[in-house]
Amino acid sequence: MIRLYAAGAALLLVGLLLLGGGWWAYGKGKAAQARKDAAQISELTAARDSALAQARANGAALEQVNAQAAADKARAEAQLQQAAAVVKRIAAAKADADKSAAQWRVKYQAALETPACRGAQEELCPALSDY
Repeated sequence: MIRLYAAGAALLLVGLLLLGGGWWAYGKGKAAQARKDAAQISELTAARDSALAQARANGAALEQVNAQAAADKARAEAQLQQAAAVVKRIAAAKADADKSAAQWRVKYQAALETPACRGAQEELCPALSDY
């Protein structure tokens, strides 16, 4: 019977050693996996932080570009208004010049019909014929 108790005790001891060794190995594996996961989380966190920093930089650059575009648009609108005012002044000057030219043509045609001008034309025409 003592052999049976000794065998049972040996089996119990082997079982406890196996259970303890499994528990110890599980704890080591869990700790190793936790370190591996922590390293991966750290790497992914660094990548996320880098991406967020890049996104903030891109946002700032976009805001700067939008501000420059708004300033350029305002400047272009001001130049367009100036150009419209210049076109208006040129149109008014052209109308005045056309009116003045028309008046001058009427005076010139009237002057051509006078006897003094007709005499001057007869004297000038032979002199200008070789031009």
